[in-house]
Amino acid sequence: MRLLVRYFLREFFSIFLFSILFFSSLLLLDKIIDYAGFIFTNTFTLVKFFRFIVKTLLSILVFTLPLAWLSGVVLASGRMAGDREFLAMEASGIDLKRLFLPFLLFSLAVSLFMCRYTARWAPEFLYESKKIVYEILTEPFLSLEEKTFNQLGGYVLFFSERNKTRLKDVVIYQKEKEDTQVLITAVQASFFRDGELLHFVLEDGIYQKRDFRNPGKTHLVEFRKYFFPVLLSRGKKDLQRRWRELTSGKLLKEIRDLKQQNLPVHQPFFEYYSRYNFSLSVFVFTLLSLPLALRMRLKKKASGYGMAILLIFIYYLIFIGGSNMIKGGNFPPWAAAFLPDAVFFLAGSFLYLCI
Repeated sequence: MRLLVRYFLREFFSIFLFSILFFSSLLLLDKIIDYAGFIFTNTFTLVKFFRFIVKTLLSILVFTLPLAWLSGVVLASGRMAGDREFLAMEASGIDLKRLFLPFLLFSLAVSLFMCRYTARWAPEFLYESKKIVYEILTEPFLSLEEKTFNQLGGYVLFFSERNKTRLKDVVIYQKEKEDTQVLITAVQASFFRDGELLHFVLEDGIYQKRDFRNPGKTHLVEFRKYFFPVLLSRGKKDLQRRWRELTSGKLLKEIRDLKQQNLPVHQPFFEYYSRYNFSLSVFVFTLLSLPLALRMRLKKKASGYGMAILLIFIYYLIFIGGSNMIKGGNFPPWAAAFLPDAVFFLAGSFLYLCI
């Protein structure tokens, strides 16, 4: 029996690993296409790009692992059923329920692990991935535009041409106080960032400072090179988290705060229970797809993937139906969230007992 279980696991994992790479690549490519405008700028370093890839992959594991697991189960069991391997086992007196039981328990253990992963780690990975995107979007390197009055800290910056970190025909203007004005012009300049400071190295220009209380008095200095720092902000601000980016503990605290303000909480509750719903889908997908593939004998991989896609479509159709039922606040969020798992569990249990 152990040899047969190992044989089935080897068949399953060969398909599972390919499937999780396939689904992860698709979702990751979709993310990269969304942010391609700044990912491939000169400010997005290889280190940041690698961090973005890793955090994104870890955050979408919540979706890709159940899909890949279902594909592995359907294709492995379908292929073995199509080649009459399960039929030969039954003819040898092997109970298929006993053969599948260790794998079912293994699937349940993976589901329980995913419950913890989805509740604690996945929201953090999603938030960190979003933070990397936000850091790049707020880089001054990206926001500086040619022939435009750019707001930069307490200054206004204008230039006619830009080549990466070099500017031409530069004008920097600041109204420091109600009675003082600073105007700097330069033929060209380079800039670099150091923390919250953006350093300009201005070349061949004029520094002017005017006192409005004494209109005839102007401080004017010509320079060959002038170092000019600009403070970008008064400190880092925390990026606001969405419900999906909160750990389950923080999400429950958010729900309690909403209750105290007499605000509706059915949507955040649905988000909370949906995390465990998706995690348990690993087990219910296994319970349903094993006997289903055994009956259908899917010898071709195309048929197996077709069946997996159909099951996923039905699952998400039920899930969307449940999410629509809670909009009026009259249907319990926990029941709506676990509705697809309940349907698949009942159907899977019935088919499994009929093996």
